Amino acid sequence: MRKIILKDAFALSRIIKGSNALADILKAYQDRGMTDEERGVIVVQALIYGLPEQEQQIYDLLDGIYQGAKSIGDMTLEESAKAFKEIAEENDLMAFFTRALKLAQRI
Repeated sequence: MRKIILKDAFALSRIIKGSNALADILKAYQDRGMTDEERGVIVVQALIYGLPEQEQQIYDLLDGIYQGAKSIGDMTLEESAKAFKEIAEENDLMAFFTRALKLAQRI
């Protein structure tokens, strides 16, 4: 596991910009009752459903952050939920997604 870095924010902003998921992601971030883990799951789901052809880019981004022995795309739902939780514990996901959303709205 590594800390989220600047190139991750740019990668996510390009994925968001190319998808139909921006409205869903913004809605998730306005719900202050959600945990970062819940927001992260909604963001990934919104991106995958919003633009399926970018699914591999999402897995590549998450794999680069998680750096596990198994690709996140090959994990069970339980394993991926655990991976998201670990990513959330290691990083400030709210700040990361906020920055990526702002970048996506500008590019």
